[in-house]
Amino acid sequence: MNIMTFILTITIVWIILFLISLPIAIKMPKIVEKGNADSAPEIHYMAQKIFISLVLAIVISVIYWYCVYV
Repeated sequence: MNIMTFILTITIVWIILFLISLPIAIKMPKIVEKGNADSAPEIHYMAQKIFISLVLAIVISVIYWYCVYV
């Protein structure tokens, strides 16, 4: 596996994990302000979700690389 294939594997796994993590741990407002959607989260923890998804994607890709190519 060359480096571009490994980066592509990390990217695909990251996208899947990130989309799975989006609805997790969001805090909905009790009172909705005028002009906001009812489903707009008050706190979404986006930076943590991006970072955790990236770390998990790297770990999963390394495990995949080890199982398939070593």
